[in-house]
Amino acid sequence: MPEINKLLIFKTVERIGESLNRRFEKDADLYISNQEIQKIKNVLRTSNLTVIVNWFQHKKYSPEILTKVILRNAWLMKPIHYKKMNALKPIFESCKPKLFLEIAEEIIENKIDAPFDLKRILEPLYYRNIPVEKCEKILEDGHNDFTILKICFHRTIRDISSSNELYRRAKEYFRRYPKLQENIGAIDVTHLEENQQAEFVKTIFIDEILSFEEPQQVWLNTFNRFGKTAFDLAIAYFINYSEFKDPNQKKIINGVIARTVNTEKANRDYFVRTLVILYRKNPVIRFSLIFGVRRIHDPHIAKKLIQEFQAIGIPDVSVMYEIRDEILSGTKNELIIESVEDIYDEIRTNSANNHLRYVSQIFNQKDRNNFRELFKTLLSEYGDEEIVQDFIIEVLRRQNSSYYLNIALDYWNEGQDEAFKRKLLNLIKARQFRSEAVRTFLCEHDFQLHSKIYGRA
Repeated sequence: MPEINKLLIFKTVERIGESLNRRFEKDADLYISNQEIQKIKNVLRTSNLTVIVNWFQHKKYSPEILTKVILRNAWLMKPIHYKKMNALKPIFESCKPKLFLEIAEEIIENKIDAPFDLKRILEPLYYRNIPVEKCEKILEDGHNDFTILKICFHRTIRDISSSNELYRRAKEYFRRYPKLQENIGAIDVTHLEENQQAEFVKTIFIDEILSFEEPQQVWLNTFNRFGKTAFDLAIAYFINYSEFKDPNQKKIINGVIARTVNTEKANRDYFVRTLVILYRKNPVIRFSLIFGVRRIHDPHIAKKLIQEFQAIGIPDVSVMYEIRDEILSGTKNELIIESVEDIYDEIRTNSANNHLRYVSQIFNQKDRNNFRELFKTLLSEYGDEEIVQDFIIEVLRRQNSSYYLNIALDYWNEGQDEAFKRKLLNLIKARQFRSEAVRTFLCEHDFQLHSKIYGRA
C-alpha cells in the first residue's frame, strides 16, 4: 500500500477551503485568507506601518486588498503622527477609485472608528473622487475643513460649461467663504470652450478689475493667465480712455498691461508695437504707461519702450525723466518683495537661473516670521507651477534647513506633483537633509536613497 503524503493532503484541503471562501467574495481579486488578514491586523495593532508599505511596494498584496483590510480594521490602530500615517497614502491612491470610495465612506461618515490623522489623509482623496453633486452639496452646507472646501470648489467649477454661470457661482462661493477668494491663486477655466473663455475674461475685466480701486488678486491672476487675449482687452479699453477719475486706476494699467507683457514671452514684439500705438494715440495715459514700464522685468523690452516713448515725447515732469534715466542706464533699484504676488510676478516673468537666484537671495533676507508665512502661501497658491517649484528648490538650497524642507514636503503630500517630487528627491540627495519627515518621504519614494542616508536598519 503506497505511503500517504500528509503534506500533500493538507495543501489540497487548504486550496479547496480557499476556493470555497472565494465564492463568498464578490471580486475574487480581493480574496485574502483569514490567516493573512490576521497578519495585517497584527501589524495595524503595533502601528508598524513600514511593514505594510513594504508589502505594497513589493506587491505582496494588491492596493485593493490592503485598503480594504486597513480601513475595515482602522479601529485597531493607535493614534500616531500624521507624517507617519501618511506613509499609507500611496496605497489608497493606487486603489481602484470605486472600491476606495465605498470603503473610505464608512470612515468619513464615522461608521468605523479611525485615528484622526488617518481620516485627515483619507478626506482629500475621498472628496477628489466623489460625484460632483456631493461637492456642490458641501459648498451649499459648508465644511469645517478649508482643504475640503477648496477641493470641492475646483471640482464644482470644472463641471460648469457656461462662463456666466461659472462667474456667478464663483462669486457666490467667494461671498460665502472669503478664505477661498484669498487662497486659491487663480480660477482654472481651461475646460470652457474657446468662446466661453473669451466671455469669461471679458466679464472679469469689466466687473472685477475695472470696477474696483484695488481688484482682488484672484481676478488679476486669472485675467493674466489669458495672455494676449487679456492684453488686447486692456489695450482696447485704454486706447479710448479720456481721463483717470481715480489715481488707483493707474495701478490697473501698471498691473494688468505690464504684468501680461512679463508673462507671455512669445508675443513680446507684438506687445511693444501695441503699447507704442497706445502711447501715441492717447496722451492721457502716457504718465501711467511710463510708470508701468518699471514693472517690466526684461531690461531690453523696458529700454525699447522708453526709447520709443521718448521719440514721441515724455511728459515734462521730473519723475518721468528719472524713470527714463533709470531704465536707459540699467540702474534699477533693488527688487522689493512685500507679497507672494511680488515673488510670483518676478519669477514667472524671468525664469533665468541667475534671476531665480537673485530673487531667492532677496527673499531669504526677510525676517523669519514674514518669510515663513510667504513661503507657505507661495506653496499653497502656486506650488503646482514648475517655475515656482524651481524657485522653492533654490530657496531651500539657500536656507539649507530641514524646517523649511518639511513645509515643502507637507505641501507635496497635499498636491502629489510628480515633477516636484523628483526635484525634492534631487535636493535631498545633494544636501543629505535629515528629519523625520525626510525619512518618511524617502522610505515611501526612494528606498535606495533612504538606505544611503539612514542605513538599512
